[in-house]
Amino acid sequence: MQIGHANAGFAEYPNVTVCANAVPYIQYCLQPPCGQLNPSTPLTYDILDGLLSQAANDFGDDFVHLGFDEVNENCFMSDAGLVEWMAGNGLSVKKKNKCSSVFDKNV
Repeated sequence: MQIGHANAGFAEYPNVTVCANAVPYIQYCLQPPCGQLNPSTPLTYDILDGLLSQAANDFGDDFVHLGFDEVNENCFMSDAGLVEWMAGNGLSVKKKNKCSSVFDKNV
């Protein structure tokens, strides 16, 4: 599960993604449809907990790649609630390591 490729899997949970289907797509993602997981929403982690728990039972791997390597700054900055959450937690998209470590810790 990559944070930068989340729209299709979470379309029924609009608060879990940011910039879903944004246009022009090139400003918000590398390829359409746009949509990235919203790390500021507790529901994101509830859903991922269920998905990753099931995957752990089905596959038994010790590691999983959570992504965060294709997060688009414009996408994150287009959501006022996410921007406020990042500011309140001393995070920024430009400092991906710090922001991704918060995401990883919560997952």
